[in-house]
Amino acid sequence: MRFFALIIALVISQFVNAQSCNAYFPFEENATFEITNYNKKGKAESIVKHEVGRLNDSGTALEAEVKMTTSDGKGKDVMESEYNIRCENGTYYMDMSAMLSQGLEAYKDMEMEMSGDALEFPETLEVGQELKDGTTEMKISANGLKMMTMKYEMTNRKVEALEKITTPAGTFECYKITYDFEFKMMVKKKSKVVLWMAKDIGMVRSENYSAKGKLENYSELTKLN
Repeated sequence: MRFFALIIALVISQFVNAQSCNAYFPFEENATFEITNYNKKGKAESIVKHEVGRLNDSGTALEAEVKMTTSDGKGKDVMESEYNIRCENGTYYMDMSAMLSQGLEAYKDMEMEMSGDALEFPETLEVGQELKDGTTEMKISANGLKMMTMKYEMTNRKVEALEKITTPAGTFECYKITYDFEFKMMVKKKSKVVLWMAKDIGMVRSENYSAKGKLENYSELTKLN
């Protein structure tokens, strides 16, 4: 599963518009960026391209429509989806479907119903800050028949440090954020996630560790336009 790799944290101003929302996400029409997902040995397994489409500004909130295209390690497109991001009252809300649809290519032709929390990031990030937890449930059906239910929980979210991170897309000053991740589908799987976010960019790198502390996979920002 690579959904955790696409967690994007945004910081915005109290009164949002197309200019003031350029903080921890490229709030600009036609902006694109790519995240490459690797296994623990460093082999590329998939590439996710994000393209910002229309911006909808209500005066008190700004919402962006984003197209996400996932391709395999050889560059073949395997899945397309869309998600929304929203700035409102000094808080950024991440549509968690952007994360959870990752790794679900096998179910792309089925019906998916999602409920739960939008992942929140406050206007200002500081080292030592604790962030709100997030929970989402996804139900997958085929021809009206429920096939399975998946539940995702992100807890103990904390801003740990301010560090410089280098990827193929460049070198960025990032906030390092950690959290516990739990996935439930009949059985539970727990992991630890570490991610780095840069101003005006979003996620630069993400690492996923097993409950025993072993690196399982990671993701990096590899292209930015």
